Amino acid sequence: MVNKKTAAVICGLVILAAAAAGLYYGAVTRFIPQRRYETAQELADAGEYEEAIRAFEALGEYGDSADKAIETRFLMIRRMIDRGEYEEAIGLLDDLSEYQQSNGLRSLARYGIAEDLLKDGSLEEAAAIYEELGDFGDAEDKLHGIWYQMAENELLVFHYDRARELLEKCGDYKDCEELVTNLGNVFDLVYETPFANAGGDTTEEASSYLWVHSLITPGDPSVILVMQEDFAIGEEIPSFFGAGILNYRQETAVSDTVYRFSYPLSTAELTFDMSKVSVLLETVFDGDFAGMESRRIYRESGKDMEQPMKRRWELLEDEEKAESIREGFRHRLLLEQVMLRNPYFEGALDDDPIEP
Repeated sequence: MVNKKTAAVICGLVILAAAAAGLYYGAVTRFIPQRRYETAQELADAGEYEEAIRAFEALGEYGDSADKAIETRFLMIRRMIDRGEYEEAIGLLDDLSEYQQSNGLRSLARYGIAEDLLKDGSLEEAAAIYEELGDFGDAEDKLHGIWYQMAENELLVFHYDRARELLEKCGDYKDCEELVTNLGNVFDLVYETPFANAGGDTTEEASSYLWVHSLITPGDPSVILVMQEDFAIGEEIPSFFGAGILNYRQETAVSDTVYRFSYPLSTAELTFDMSKVSVLLETVFDGDFAGMESRRIYRESGKDMEQPMKRRWELLEDEEKAESIREGFRHRLLLEQVMLRNPYFEGALDDDPIEP
């Protein structure tokens, strides 16, 4: 039989055990998790995001640990974007699409990808992303700038329709409206004459072709004429047509139908100052531009050269053939741009049988 003294001791021990258990439970359910929470926050503040995320997630439903884990994920993703790790960031955002914050970060990452593409000269790919981004940041201005740059490149090979289509989308960006107006009034005709050698001897077995058209340069309000000349044997226009190209750049317009041209060495020099060249080509167009005559003259006197090689050119009315002539010349222009390593034309001649 337990006496009163023993019972009191046992009761005291039970009370102490219960108190110790209470203290332990409090430490487990409150003090220890709180310390772990603080440690997780310290890791996040130090930029140790992956460890912090694991620490917050390990705390389960303790306080706002779940929200902190998500918040820290977004901090980690933002840092990845700042470091240029755009694709990786987008991959992580795919798992967070239910949160509104993910939309802004996704747009920021896509913007970064577009910027890298722009730096690499991948204009079309960059434009597609900027267009997708809409009114995010300055994406719209960037898009207009790319369209403008693409139009500049199209004008290097005289693709007037493509350039106009791009510039029409630019609105009032820079001089787009003026360029669109000019592109709506381009001079673009092809003329033909029997081939003549340096001595002026002609043959009906080969024809010389002259592409007379407008030179429109973004940023320059003036519009002048340029010409490319080459010859082909027979009716077929070979794929390498334009390999023996001659270039002419308008220097003066004597009247509405009389023009004088200098001789740049290549189309890449069409914008160079050729004022020191002593010989010019003078063209006299018919009133309806259905034909013209050309002759070589001295710059200073305007007189014919001793061997002027006057030629009569007739308008090529077969538009399908005229377009094949234009494409033949453009082939040469594309080749020049590829050789100049213009990234816009990268791959333009990949399927071409002639090595650049």
